[in-house]
Amino acid sequence: MELDKQQIKRLRERHHRRHGIRPAHSEAMENATRFLKQAFNIREGRAPYHVIRKRFVNGARLTGSHLCILIIAMLIASIGLDIDSDIAIVGAMLICPLMGSVLAMAYGIATLDREIAVEAIAGLALQMVFCLITSTLYFKLSPLGTTTAAIIDNSTPTVWDLAVALAGGFAGGLGNSRDQEPATLIAGVAVATALMPPLCAAGYGIAIASGSLFLSALYEFGINVVFIALAAEAVLLLLRVPLKRDGTVKILSQIDRGGLGP
Repeated sequence: MELDKQQIKRLRERHHRRHGIRPAHSEAMENATRFLKQAFNIREGRAPYHVIRKRFVNGARLTGSHLCILIIAMLIASIGLDIDSDIAIVGAMLICPLMGSVLAMAYGIATLDREIAVEAIAGLALQMVFCLITSTLYFKLSPLGTTTAAIIDNSTPTVWDLAVALAGGFAGGLGNSRDQEPATLIAGVAVATALMPPLCAAGYGIAIASGSLFLSALYEFGINVVFIALAAEAVLLLLRVPLKRDGTVKILSQIDRGGLGP
């Protein structure tokens, strides 16, 4: 009786399994899969859970110096938008502390820690108010008063802004969870995601009484915040950061020491 191709294939596979023989293409595929898993394993090099928590939470804490830096950064960004200077805008984004509150909000939501999430959202709202007041006053007093290309660019959201926000949020969440200090990476994320310029443009909209420009700029800021937070939350979930419980800090320390499982 002749065997068809499927039967021959099954017999060959059974013979290979019985004698521990693996086809060359199967072994190559397994090696490639293993390499990719190791190359993109974001859990490798992870900081201890209690360190991750401290980094994210500290970003939401507002101090006098924090607000002073925020106002200075807002003034620099407003001047940059007013004179259409990319250098000034980038410089303002480098020192802008808004990203910390967004990442802290992401941590609070991802770990179901209501206290951290509420504190971060309240802090972000307060910073938005300071930013809008500062930029509105600047543009009210500015002798230039022209709608520059930079202002238009930062009040016109596009799908690419969403892509940059997602990538930036993922990078920010990943950077905050590494063993190494993430200062350089977070600064780069702040520049890439551009949280501050849309707020400046919104202040300009208030100054010239343009409701459409104000809402458009505020919308761009809002979608940046949402998608940065979503991407950072995804990183925290992939890292299996424990959810909020009573005595969270103590529990996280025990987990890092191997006392409460993986």
